[in-house]
Amino acid sequence: MTTESMAGSDSASSDSPSFDSPGSESGASERLGCESGGSFCAASQEWGASAENAQICFDFEAEFTAQLRCIPMAVRRKLDLAGVKLKLVHWSDLAVPERQRLLEWPDGAAAIADLRLWLLERTAQQVAGMASTLPVACQESWQQDQATPRSVQQACREQGVLLQDPAWGRLIELQRFALVKLSQSGHEHRNLPLALVEFGLTSP
Repeated sequence: MTTESMAGSDSASSDSPSFDSPGSESGASERLGCESGGSFCAASQEWGASAENAQICFDFEAEFTAQLRCIPMAVRRKLDLAGVKLKLVHWSDLAVPERQRLLEWPDGAAAIADLRLWLLERTAQQVAGMASTLPVACQESWQQDQATPRSVQQACREQGVLLQDPAWGRLIELQRFALVKLSQSGHEHRNLPLALVEFGLTSP
């Protein structure tokens, strides 16, 4: 995971950088593929507008998304795309409007590049120091819609659900991202059954 969840604070530095001008969303309509130079992957256009992947919060996250005290899957996905590892202390030091803006941030390649720059500049002003960077996500298992990852199949099987490739392919990218994260080794899988129901993969 590139992010960690935690309780948040409404305080923020008064000299925090402006974050109201993310880059063009033109790349959002492209299928996945690394940008020239291999810097960022364009977000895939699935299940309607790219905003479906970028900005929604799932019902299974409702416990903590009202005030965004924990990091929603939609933001975590964009952090992976931007190659930024946000620590608990970084997220908690952002004001609620800043967290909301990160949720609303588009996920086209240019916008993701802007997001990376903004996060590094913003966290450099925090006591914890600048967030660390990671390789940007490109061709990850959750970015592929043809084959269900084995880790996801195994975690679903433990929940009594047989997740086959056609059903995996019908999910939007953010849903696949969530299932991959919820199926990771060592994860308690507490929200996995809820996600499977919400995504229409099993009955309540």
